[in-house]
Amino acid sequence: MAPRKISRKQLLKEPDEFISFSARMIEYFQQHKNAVIGGAVAFLLALVLAVGIRSYINNQEKKAFVLLAGINQTYAETLNTKGPQAALEVVQSQLRALLDDYGNRTAGRLGTYLLGAALLEAGHVDEAVVNYRRALDHLEAYPGFREIILSGLGHAYEKKQDWEKAISFFKQIRESENDLMKDMALFQLGRLYQAAGRQAEGKMAFQELVNNYPNSLYAGPAREKAADQL
Repeated sequence: MAPRKISRKQLLKEPDEFISFSARMIEYFQQHKNAVIGGAVAFLLALVLAVGIRSYINNQEKKAFVLLAGINQTYAETLNTKGPQAALEVVQSQLRALLDDYGNRTAGRLGTYLLGAALLEAGHVDEAVVNYRRALDHLEAYPGFREIILSGLGHAYEKKQDWEKAISFFKQIRESENDLMKDMALFQLGRLYQAAGRQAEGKMAFQELVNNYPNSLYAGPAREKAADQL
């Protein structure tokens, strides 16, 4: 049987379908991980799975994704065995080489996100913010990825104890048309409002989470925090 011919329209559409699939995978992994790193490893594990189903990716993009998957695996393994600073030192030069060679491709742009997440986990907050913002510029239009990067920026500004800026990023997730990560955003908003001394708004955020997402993994802790403020 002759191979099925793929139209130009399908080829152009396929990367967006890939991104949407990856975002759905991220939603699962986001709920089954330690949230400290803001989803970087889970995020890229989802990409590795998604790459396996991608039938029409061009060779250069495929090569870039293979490199990114390898870097992510190295990062995850080193993070588990030696900690965040050692993991950053191992992969930082590899990520920068990926960005130099493939910065205009999807995998390179995703590498910018991973670099930001690795920098944040290692405590290099300002550099993390720079890379998150670059990633946001390139990936903002893709469903799901915008919210993940906004979450990273929110965590970064929380580390700087800039409560209002951190709140602003999680509010963008809460107000997004995409439901991905809204429960997480409400939980973080509740925490951040409390840290900023805005107890009533914190309680409202926790209560909104409990009411709108009763089956969320965040619902139980949010219910307890809301009750503590009675």
